[in-house]
Amino acid sequence: MTSLPNVVGYFGVCCVLVTYFLVQYGRLESRSIPYQLINMLGCMLIGVSLYFTFNWPSAVIQSAWFLISAFGLARILIERNSRNRS
Repeated sequence: MTSLPNVVGYFGVCCVLVTYFLVQYGRLESRSIPYQLINMLGCMLIGVSLYFTFNWPSAVIQSAWFLISAFGLARILIERNSRNRS
């Protein structure tokens, strides 16, 4: 039987993979707020799984993926804010 932390982690993996697929398929823009937020959610859910069964390589890649997505989200919001002021 699969544990709850693993189920949460698998859902996080699905979030990351589905958003990546949608970008590749042309259904989602990589510079969109939904893409960044779903990636961040996926990383956090995978992080829940890592809390219970920790390993460094996965923790490093998920941390990097989260920070990159957070940077992308901040950049989108800053650009949107500067356009609205103009």
